[in-house]
Amino acid sequence: MVGFLKLQVYHNLRGEHTMKIPIPLSGILRWFRFLIFLWLTGCNITTEAKPLPTSTRIPDQNAIKLPTNTLPPDIQSLASTPTSTEMPNPAYSMTPVVVETSPISPPTWPVDEAMAMVINLMRTNGDCKLPCWWGITPGETNSQEVVTFFERFRSLNNFVFDVNKDKGGFIYLEIPSSDLFVRLRMEYDTNTNDDTVERFFSIVIDIARKIDNGYESVYGDDLYQELMGQYMLPQILSTYGYPSQILLFGNRRAKVLNLMLAYPEDGFFINYESTLKNNGELFLSCPSKTPLQMTLWPPERTYTMGDIASVLFGKVNGPQWLAQYIPLQNATSLTPEEFYTIFRDHLNNVCLETPVDIWPEEP
Repeated sequence: MVGFLKLQVYHNLRGEHTMKIPIPLSGILRWFRFLIFLWLTGCNITTEAKPLPTSTRIPDQNAIKLPTNTLPPDIQSLASTPTSTEMPNPAYSMTPVVVETSPISPPTWPVDEAMAMVINLMRTNGDCKLPCWWGITPGETNSQEVVTFFERFRSLNNFVFDVNKDKGGFIYLEIPSSDLFVRLRMEYDTNTNDDTVERFFSIVIDIARKIDNGYESVYGDDLYQELMGQYMLPQILSTYGYPSQILLFGNRRAKVLNLMLAYPEDGFFINYESTLKNNGELFLSCPSKTPLQMTLWPPERTYTMGDIASVLFGKVNGPQWLAQYIPLQNATSLTPEEFYTIFRDHLNNVCLETPVDIWPEEP
């Protein structure tokens, strides 16, 4: 990726050289008079030999590496990465100076290439495990590298990128696939001490279809299975093992159930929001096919869920938000061990059952 370029310009080769002028044979007398004039005025004609300015390009050792996975045949031709534009040499001065330039906005990918890159990153996550996201690692990746990376998606029709260097950024992108849309919303904040990404405090992923009043989430389509595969509940459980906490929060009026898995030692939690369906005195919820939300942070921070709740919602509202969640064993008939065994099997379409009356009616 293109990072900051620092150019050093030095002019320490300055020297004095006497100018030699050829003497035409037909002008001996004129030349003799000219020498007498120089002797009388005491002048010495010299000129400076000024070297052309040079620059040194310092390679960016921490640049984000784009994933190199092979794309599917239908978009392989779209996956070539545009080359970056070189910084022109600055004007030079008579004394040694250091010229620090502002970063160049990288060339954006054409629309088809940007869409292909989103699809590839959804499938591979940039070949890294959470809390790394699309090759961006909280606590390690420089915030300017993140800006440079996402700027290249500006060719997408529905793309929003607002960034505040000292605080963080907000990214929204939406790409069509047949009659469906892949929608992502990402928000991150910046550590002002070392200018790295401190955390992704919200990553929301959804596969949706346009309807009259907006969008509706789609779960059974092949595109959902293909792009959401590594973030779905069975894959998370298989990859990261037992969560330290499994929590539920339901709402009768909104008819939604939130299932949250906490992996603080791995630096993330993930929340699945599914629709509640009445079954007498029970609600049924199927977390295997849902939109999801993640929060990612450096594992070495050793945050508790209370810490993360305070970061997300404030010191007052954070604990209140977390208090709405009930441990799995108190909201269902399953133990955490039974839940893990059942739901890590991707062929198992079991739904959770939870009593209706334990959940509030207020939003």
